[in-house]
Amino acid sequence: MKLLIVETASDGSLQAVPGADSAMLRPGEPVFVPDPAGAWRSRVMPAVRVSRLGMHINARNARLYFDAISAFHVMTPMNPMPGIPIGFIDRTFSPGSFLPAAPPQDAVERTLEVSRAPIGSPAADVQTTSFSVDSIGAAATLSEISQWCTLKTGDVLLFADAAIDLGAPVLDTAIEAKIDDTPVLNIRIK
Repeated sequence: MKLLIVETASDGSLQAVPGADSAMLRPGEPVFVPDPAGAWRSRVMPAVRVSRLGMHINARNARLYFDAISAFHVMTPMNPMPGIPIGFIDRTFSPGSFLPAAPPQDAVERTLEVSRAPIGSPAADVQTTSFSVDSIGAAATLSEISQWCTLKTGDVLLFADAAIDLGAPVLDTAIEAKIDDTPVLNIRIK
């Protein structure tokens, strides 16, 4: 499985940072933050899951190549070591549950809501953003990436441009994410 963090570079070009499946935690597994916690960045990103094998996918048909959306928690260093992709660092990705994507002809606007609160406390520090598979450019991005590598069933594209940035991780807190009021992610930061 490939994990790709997709982001628009300062020159407007598309960048895809690879992630190793070994950097992905199991759903619900706690995130242990290395010391010092302030040296890390915590974000929640919308994601789409590839549903079929494809290479050189035409942009017009690209929406047929993903079937589900989710939110992933991504923790990366503020100052990464040059030459090591941030997606290869251990414990980088915390996956959320996947929800069915809208039919290919439907550009449904979704609401991503992320909250952070002390473990055991009600949701607080709530941030929201709206996105659709069109607004994050899922089809165009999938088509572009498929020109360079084969996308396989189960590969995941994460969209950093639509991320909710939580800043430095706060120890002993819970992060929850909902898409359209459906819980998809619930992790504990330790």
